[in-house]
Amino acid sequence: MTRLQRITVSAFAGGLIAAAFFVGDLVGAAVTVGDRFHPDAWGFGLVALLGGLTVLVGGIVGAGAGTLLRERWIPQRRFVLVALVLVFAGSLGSTLLRRSGASEPHHEPKGTPVLAERPLHVLWIVIDTLRADTLYGPGDALDFPHAPHLAELAREAVVFFDVEASAGWTLPSTATLLTGIHPVTLGAERGFLPPWAPSIADRLRAAGFGTHAFVDNALLDHVNGFSQGFDTWTKRSAMDFAWRLVAKDLLPEGLVDRLRHGLPISYRGADVVTDEALAHVESADGKPQFVYVHYMDVHTPYRMHAGAGPPPEGAEELPPLDSALRGELRHDPAFLSGGQKAMIEHLYAAELTFVDAQIGRLLAAFDARFGREDSLVLVTSDHGEEFYEHGSFGHGWTLYQELVRVPLIMRFPSSVLPSESRVQLLDAPVGLVDVVPTTLATLGLPIDDGDGARRVQGHSLLAWIAGREGPPTRPLFATQRRFGRELVRWREDGFATISLSEGRGDLAYELYDKKRDYPEADDLVAREADRLAELRARLEGFLGEQSRLRDPRAGEGSAAAATLEALGYAGN
Repeated sequence: MTRLQRITVSAFAGGLIAAAFFVGDLVGAAVTVGDRFHPDAWGFGLVALLGGLTVLVGGIVGAGAGTLLRERWIPQRRFVLVALVLVFAGSLGSTLLRRSGASEPHHEPKGTPVLAERPLHVLWIVIDTLRADTLYGPGDALDFPHAPHLAELAREAVVFFDVEASAGWTLPSTATLLTGIHPVTLGAERGFLPPWAPSIADRLRAAGFGTHAFVDNALLDHVNGFSQGFDTWTKRSAMDFAWRLVAKDLLPEGLVDRLRHGLPISYRGADVVTDEALAHVESADGKPQFVYVHYMDVHTPYRMHAGAGPPPEGAEELPPLDSALRGELRHDPAFLSGGQKAMIEHLYAAELTFVDAQIGRLLAAFDARFGREDSLVLVTSDHGEEFYEHGSFGHGWTLYQELVRVPLIMRFPSSVLPSESRVQLLDAPVGLVDVVPTTLATLGLPIDDGDGARRVQGHSLLAWIAGREGPPTRPLFATQRRFGRELVRWREDGFATISLSEGRGDLAYELYDKKRDYPEADDLVAREADRLAELRARLEGFLGEQSRLRDPRAGEGSAAAATLEALGYAGN
């Protein structure tokens, strides 16, 4: 056999062995997380790309072996067959082992399930990354310039003007939204929902509700605990599935960025998610239903949709918003021209208009199926987005008001809140931590877990909404750990303080007067030292209390960390 023939045969054998490895990994992933694969052309194309790249690398390695080994060496058929079986079995076993134990068991609240006094159908809609001022309009006009369907909902609902999320990125903030427990108490600052903390889905399922989620954010995953309590958790993503294959590590970082941000594989879009939610609404059984819909649109990469309208005068085209560009955007306000910044905000608003149309479809179907007077509807967001108000773009980096201020709209049936007693706009500061207890109170369910050991930390707003009590006056708290930075926000007595630690043991504080300076543009640290000292003392006391309340089992799971790393959200 000639040298060229030996190299060719060796390359073919190497490619076969690599293919066996890829197939084993693929089968293992399909068995364990296959329900997350979105079966469209982009998804199959991405998997095919990874498979082809694996075979190519195996062929190159085989060709190299054929070149370097002795002249008469050639891989025998028996050797290749045994290698194929062993590599396939090893790859399959490794994948199954990596996936085993990733899903936490569902937590069921202790005690006998209690049926709700008012078994309303409940619809929670979360629009990821939506700023309150983009939805409501600037100032306090509340004219909903980009969302006519949500404007219609707001006319018969309660609108909360000043609502703060518990973090500036999805996982810790959503953990608090679903549990009514602060991220620092959950141990969720880095992004997971521990199994000891009952979610709203746990509570409602124990009370006899059907609990169903339709989610488009790849981070909100069962390996991070977010599916606990849900009868169904519908979340599919070509990226989420394919990025769990070992072969994705063969892709250059730049190509990974282009695939993630240049193709529709990061999320499916509000139209697809709405279709899935509507299919459930139309076929739901006789139980009271809790339906949770989490849209990803308005999150980067911003997509232009048909009917979005022309960009504003002077707007300029943008380069692709891959992670390298977003890194430049994050900290360099001069990186883009004024026209390009105008285009970013136009695309962001256009995404909201697209989502709003899908929400209109969902609301119409929900009311037709369950009835306006037999349902509770809620619309909110997990966090906002920065557009250089404090020198940064995006989210997850700071805790200023453009990131923590989110919309909150709640539509109650007249049996709970008669229209004559309803105040449409409420402007006292509240938090997403209050959403769970307000929902439970509306349904007539206990907020305590039954044994009194793990009480929800938020407060029901129902009595305030109905005019039976004054507005809440307790502090608001937010925290997050990302990019090597630890941030804490504390808002009390009309002031907000933000502390920052970047791993060197030192703390930097800022202080803002929210009554005089709502946008947080004038830092008062140098002028209000006594005020800052008072707020710091209360904050430190609060943090000490939360450390005592934290469950000893809470800790950052490897599965959660792996998910963040695979999706490009950790360490960058």
